[in-house]
Amino acid sequence: YRELLLRQRINEAAQAVMVAYAMGGDLDQLAANYNVKRLTVTPADNDAVPPVAAVMESDEALRLRVPAAFEGLSVAGPTAAYEFH
Repeated sequence: YRELLLRQRINEAAQAVMVAYAMGGDLDQLAANYNVKRLTVTPADNDAVPPVAAVMESDEALRLRVPAAFEGLSVAGPTAAYEFH
């Protein structure tokens, strides 16, 4: 049983460092390696009663934008660079 738990931890750790499988905070950290931040869909409203939390970009949308960060590095003006920015 302990061997199965160890293997599960190893598998989860391996998935946490791959953009295709990372979720939540792990995906945010991988995106930060490429200077990509999770976008805010709806900003927080602290004046509302009760306060409304911000709605953030989904994992799936961020997962699509991370590989596109390489296109944004080009200064030659390719179409994908415009789409990224």
